[in-house]
Amino acid sequence: MARKSHLRHDSVQDLAEAVERWMAGQREKQAGYDSLRMEGRELRADLQSAVSDLERNARFMSRLPPIQQLISADTEQDISAWRDRLAMIFQGLLEATPNYRSVAYCRVDRDRFTELVRVERHSRDSSRVRVVPKSRLREVECSDFMKSVVLQKPEEVVTSLVCDPLCDGIDCHMACLGLVAGVPVYDDSTEDSFGFVMVDCDVKRVLQQQMSGRYASREIVVACDVLHIMMRFHAGRIDEDSIGKKVMDKAPQFEPALATLRTELEFIDVTNSEIYGARLWLAPGEKGLVYLLRQSIN
Repeated sequence: MARKSHLRHDSVQDLAEAVERWMAGQREKQAGYDSLRMEGRELRADLQSAVSDLERNARFMSRLPPIQQLISADTEQDISAWRDRLAMIFQGLLEATPNYRSVAYCRVDRDRFTELVRVERHSRDSSRVRVVPKSRLREVECSDFMKSVVLQKPEEVVTSLVCDPLCDGIDCHMACLGLVAGVPVYDDSTEDSFGFVMVDCDVKRVLQQQMSGRYASREIVVACDVLHIMMRFHAGRIDEDSIGKKVMDKAPQFEPALATLRTELEFIDVTNSEIYGARLWLAPGEKGLVYLLRQSIN
């Protein structure tokens, strides 16, 4: 239908062949998009599994016998003995789960918490695990996350993305962002609220494992609810310079997907078959993250 003859097909046969080539290309693009969509769903399912494991482990840690024994212990000798036993179990959890950064058991009095036991990874050698000495245990005001944990009923888990359990801002130290699960602890004798157990997972390490070696020709962006980038896989590598930046500043092509994912769990690109998006809620309707995938990189 072009005005100039040299821009039009010379014959009906040429037109038919062009249509067949276009249809073949569309089928190939759709097949690639179907694969992209499956990978996006797999990423979300893998992280959901990691969240479920974290919550299950946090709940299990809160049921350990030393948890209740430390509540009722009335001599320094008993406190020290039960603290050592609990620290040994916490060490075993961290050694068996390389993605976990720390486990802590805390007492709460009004709006302040006191750590009774904390086990953590070394800051320079993550393969090593240490028990924090009593003189280095923290005693400060509870964060909003901790307050929300204490308000829960027994064995209910609160899971959230925070840069530090003591901090309530999700965008202040994005490079240190953690996936934290907390479980309230009640005194079995009095049935009063006593404190909580908290497990901190290195979500950046989890995301790096997800990206490793599987998406050589695609772009993937993982962002938190305030749309700061937690991880960006671009042009065959992880783009560290993107971490903490706004998605719209670094990858504005995902705007249609983000608009849909404010209310939906999935974005499917029915127009161009190029972009896929998936949402994972940690607390329904409150906090979570999004996966954004693009089939081709221009």
